[in-house]
Amino acid sequence: MIETPPHVVPFGPIRFSVLTFPSMRWVRTPRLSHRSDPESYALAFAQHNGTMALSRLGTDVVLGSRDLVLYDSSHAYDVRLAVPECAQASVTIAQFPQALLPLPRGHIDNLLGRRIAGNTGVGTLLTQSITSVLTGTTPFRAADAVRLGTILLDLLTAVLAHESDAHHTPPPQHEALLLRIQEFVCRHLGEPSLSPIAVANAHHISLRQLHRLFRTQDTTVAAWIRRQRLDRCRRDLADPRHGGSPVHAIATRWGFTDPAYFSRAFRAAYGISPSEHRNLTGCVVTTAAGSPVA
Repeated sequence: MIETPPHVVPFGPIRFSVLTFPSMRWVRTPRLSHRSDPESYALAFAQHNGTMALSRLGTDVVLGSRDLVLYDSSHAYDVRLAVPECAQASVTIAQFPQALLPLPRGHIDNLLGRRIAGNTGVGTLLTQSITSVLTGTTPFRAADAVRLGTILLDLLTAVLAHESDAHHTPPPQHEALLLRIQEFVCRHLGEPSLSPIAVANAHHISLRQLHRLFRTQDTTVAAWIRRQRLDRCRRDLADPRHGGSPVHAIATRWGFTDPAYFSRAFRAAYGISPSEHRNLTGCVVTTAAGSPVA
């Protein structure tokens, strides 16, 4: 039985729930998943002295304090949390629309229901940041909450990307070159002339060698450049500071010269249009006539 009601805190696209209770169990059945599916992901971690076990699709995983677990509202699951007698557990859950997670669906599916370390490396940064934001005493303005939500979603994405990349690590010398190339690309994303051949020439390697490096990332050079540009657009569309900028202006800022192509690429990547994404994150600015900026 939950001892205190859930404390729900919205931060832009993410809704955080903090629950405190003794040992308990909660189940989402296949029937409930089919009847009501908000098409969201949730990332949970607990601060307690006991163990948390999650069963999904016949696979069990046992989690310790600060361990993270990602689950999908479309799937059934069974969660059991056990703590010593008379003790209390506190679980933090971050829930967000599936369309906002900028990672390939196949990579995400491989991480569902698995233990993700939340007390080492980038996982520590995420859990500490979430805890700090939720336990702070200083109130946030609405615009601050939206920006913080975007930052926390980026951190969450970094944790999941790190877990996914751990299975595709290139040799050290190739990894160093790949990092230099990725940094170069990120510095020049706003230049429409940025292309695989331009990247290869800038690093004095052949186009074939460049493509071979990116195969370790399960993507192509052009697809990686496009994804980085789309991700920058996604963040700007959710940022109140850019709420007055038309969608096409944000796209142009990050190297997209064809608005129709940008709109198709954005929908293909995230499942929604740029304008729908802006609405979903709550960053909608209207014109003097009362219509939203498009």
